[in-house]
Amino acid sequence: MKIFTFSFDDGTVQDRRLAGLFSSYGFRGSFNINSGFFGNRHRIRHIGIECDHSELSRDEALSVYKDHEICAHTKTHPDLRTLSDEQITDEVEGDRKALEELFALPVTGMAYPGGGKPYNERVIRVINETTGIRFARTILSHHRFEMPKSFMEWHPTCDINDLSALDLAEDFIAMPDEGVSLFYIWGHSFEFDKLDSWDIIEKLCARLSQADGLVNMTCGEVFRAYAK
Repeated sequence: MKIFTFSFDDGTVQDRRLAGLFSSYGFRGSFNINSGFFGNRHRIRHIGIECDHSELSRDEALSVYKDHEICAHTKTHPDLRTLSDEQITDEVEGDRKALEELFALPVTGMAYPGGGKPYNERVIRVINETTGIRFARTILSHHRFEMPKSFMEWHPTCDINDLSALDLAEDFIAMPDEGVSLFYIWGHSFEFDKLDSWDIIEKLCARLSQADGLVNMTCGEVFRAYAK
């Protein structure tokens, strides 16, 4: 089976357009949300470029994500490595429970907040022992099409704004349908505004929809189907 999945972080207002785009193709994405920031209106400087990073309100999030999977991203996006065990639990499990209550759906996955490698063995241990999280995405792209060795260190294929993203899609489409392969795309929708790069995700969705033999799954669906 050849599977592709989308995972986008932060719950910003640009998700209106992104979630709508996915839905127009019959795709479902996984959206990693900070429950402590609903309704914030602000701009940030991200990698040297100022951009709108306003978050959706609770009511709008219910509408925008109604066809998609909700995952956690911590309440307030801290560097988990700098927190005590109790603080890690509060940030992760607090976010997970708040999202479950709001969306009335199980929340079992997350994306680690922050750049680089924003987790370590202690962070993973605490999350495993004290929360309901069962899978967690990193941002350490590997440019391959493989299932993770550990679902708590789930490395994606590429960032959507990676210069090779569309080429990787072509490689994925062309590869033999043998065993199980996974094309895992992650990103932030606010970066499409920041970089004026909406054409990339639009081209990717169009291309994946045209290819034969591909299956779209959410991260949770992949986990439930393939976790050992």
